[in-house]
Amino acid sequence: MAPCEDVVTHDHTKPEAERHIEPKTRPCLVCKTPFQSEWSGERVCRRCKSGKIWRSGGVTTQRGR
Repeated sequence: MAPCEDVVTHDHTKPEAERHIEPKTRPCLVCKTPFQSEWSGERVCRRCKSGKIWRSGGVTTQRGR
């Protein structure tokens, strides 16, 4: 039996994003203050996320009321 020439290597690294993600200024959903969002799903500023109420899960947004 001949040795396999098509050896597949698995590097187990995170694939690169298909598009370049640029930070964008967005209003925080909690305090409405503009902040630099690093990606499209980041909608709450670090100040609001660092509070005890946010970490306990007690914060609701205007939409959630």
